[in-house]
Amino acid sequence: MSDNGASGGDNPNHQQPNRQKPFAKWSKYVPDADITTAFATFLLVVVGAWGVVETKHALNASERAWVSAIDVNLQSLPIENQPIRMSAQLSNSGKDPALDVNYVIPVEQGMIDKPAGSDFTKVTFGENSTCAKYGPIKTGGVIPPNMTNIRTSDSGRGDVPIYATPEFMRGEKLYWVMGCVAYRTVEEVHHTAYCFIIGVIPPSAAPVAAIPPQTPPANPPSPDSQPKAAVAPAALPFQEFRTTCNSGNWAD
Repeated sequence: MSDNGASGGDNPNHQQPNRQKPFAKWSKYVPDADITTAFATFLLVVVGAWGVVETKHALNASERAWVSAIDVNLQSLPIENQPIRMSAQLSNSGKDPALDVNYVIPVEQGMIDKPAGSDFTKVTFGENSTCAKYGPIKTGGVIPPNMTNIRTSDSGRGDVPIYATPEFMRGEKLYWVMGCVAYRTVEEVHHTAYCFIIGVIPPSAAPVAAIPPQTPPANPPSPDSQPKAAVAPAALPFQEFRTTCNSGNWAD
């Protein structure tokens, strides 16, 4: 009996299965140049879309509201053992209004010794995390573009109230305060954290010498023309000291 070739390996007419990869099957119908062109076009589309997104982001950043605390100063003369009253100037330097503005001060506060020579380069307060739990509020109001808003507060608030101690009144201690402004633009929520140092410079009035007596005239002088001792001027109001902290100021 003849062998009919039960084994496929012995039959020269046996068809092997097509094991080509799908890409290889497809690519034989498309020239290599067309594949390269298609891939390059795809890259151009991706880069173009990324550029549009970045341009829109830059445009939004230039047009949106930007609120900053440009100054915090004493609202009135400090009174010993009373809260320190202060006012903050908030400026919107952007082109859109800041909406639902939530001004929170003080969030963190304390007293420090005035450094020698008023050198604050080594005075740091660490990270300012005052904005972590605050957001815009509906009753907060609006700061229009290129406008400044003034908000007032005092150091008697918060978990740890601070009062004007005798050392503060003498200029030996300085008061530092961290605060936050949370607000909304049309599309996003933003925050501005700030830190200021405030103090007073006590008045120093030098003694004024008495006016020397003048030679009396030949005629009897009237009572109003008699020489009088100079009256020392009243003590000047406290001069204010303030500066920004060298850390703890940021915005998003």
